[in-house]
Amino acid sequence: MKQIKLLSFCLAAVLLASCNEKPLDEPEQENVTFSNIDAQALSINIKCSFDQLSEKDVLYGTFVTLYCESDPESASMFESWKNGNDNPGCQKFTAGKIKSGGGYEANISGLKPGTDYDFCVGFISEDDTHREISKIQQFRTNDFAPKFENNAVNSRFFSADLSCNLAGLGAADMAYCTFGYVIGKDHNPTAQNGTEFKVEMKDSTMTAKVTGLAPETTYYYRSFVKVNATDNICYGQEQTFQTSNLDGLKLDLGLPSGTIWASSNLGADTPFEFGDYYFWATTKPINGPSTTSDLWYYDPETGSFQNVGDIAGTEHDAAHMQMGGKWRMPRKEELEELFGNCTIVDHMVNGEYVSELKSKNNGKSMIIPFAGYMSYTGEKRYYWDKEEELGAYYSSNRKYNTYSLWLMLPSSTQCDANGEKTDESTYYISAYQDCYMDFEYHEHDYWYSYIDGKDIKVDMYGVFIFYPDYATPIRPVWDPNL
Repeated sequence: MKQIKLLSFCLAAVLLASCNEKPLDEPEQENVTFSNIDAQALSINIKCSFDQLSEKDVLYGTFVTLYCESDPESASMFESWKNGNDNPGCQKFTAGKIKSGGGYEANISGLKPGTDYDFCVGFISEDDTHREISKIQQFRTNDFAPKFENNAVNSRFFSADLSCNLAGLGAADMAYCTFGYVIGKDHNPTAQNGTEFKVEMKDSTMTAKVTGLAPETTYYYRSFVKVNATDNICYGQEQTFQTSNLDGLKLDLGLPSGTIWASSNLGADTPFEFGDYYFWATTKPINGPSTTSDLWYYDPETGSFQNVGDIAGTEHDAAHMQMGGKWRMPRKEELEELFGNCTIVDHMVNGEYVSELKSKNNGKSMIIPFAGYMSYTGEKRYYWDKEEELGAYYSSNRKYNTYSLWLMLPSSTQCDANGEKTDESTYYISAYQDCYMDFEYHEHDYWYSYIDGKDIKVDMYGVFIFYPDYATPIRPVWDPNL
């Protein structure tokens, strides 16, 4: 009988000990209060407080967040860290913010959308003699499903303004994404087969100015959001627009030849924009360092350049290749006709010089901006001898070592408060200028200039020399006979 009582007592003791032992998935914990667990698609915000930590511990200790995708072994990994293992096999975030009163806030990014996670918050004392962890918590990230709403487009000849509203993506997640538009001439463009344009984000509104477009062309585009440092990209629905008809660029100044000029530079949508810059005989606008056309090839044996002649309307004509149809670069004779049939007045518009060429035949005006030129290194230059602003425009003519250049210098023309011309003295040049790369190769040390309606032979030395590795804007003409 005594043996049975003793056995019963021992069994009860064992059962009592088992009831007092903590299970593995509920480690011993400090009193932690979670005030916020806000999971988004790519990130989470956690706010909590260790209520019984001393002020000294909070000041000198370190908070950590331990987390991993939901796993039966998560409790073991967290407990392993508590016992001193700094590489427990889970993720560890230590860049949280310490709040007053033992508070702690963590913003963790790089999470997988639509995924379950386990986490706990830990504390380690300054001397690493004491570690605590909270009770295990769970959260699930949202699905990554941004929406693009209220798509709008304002298209012109060579550019378009795009905008849309972004929804379905939290503000915290937006900090870890890249936004943009992808555009192409085929349906459903992607980052692989379209052209990307970065956007400006403001209050969840995506806006972008798309440039380098071709006139009278249908384009397809899609908004996109890409998760940084991943291949995760989400596209919006396909949208479309068409650039403007080039007939809107035609400007008839009533010239004797019937030549129709464009009202703005190649690549520009308004008369005041500079547009794109081209080396002579190249058909792609330069954007940074580039090389000149092969047509500038110099033959050291003969001491001369190729005799190209006139590239107007050919595959070397930028205006013709970019605009198509009957558009082309102007010839030297057309530049001279333009100056001979117009009065010229300078204006300052938004801090930039422009010239107004007003037709003597029908009173219509053409605006020409002083857009400077660009060197092959991609540097824009707007001044002649760093004193006077400059405008330079290529024509299509070239013979051996010379080509026609429309060089604009500020005139001494003065205007009154109403913009009326008060001084007749102008100094604009349509130059047929030597273009050799080095002085020792010059055969002609002068340029034929068209000044105030007269051809004048001007000494080249000490005068602005325009090399073929300079790129200029182009002002196209429409040729009904092309």
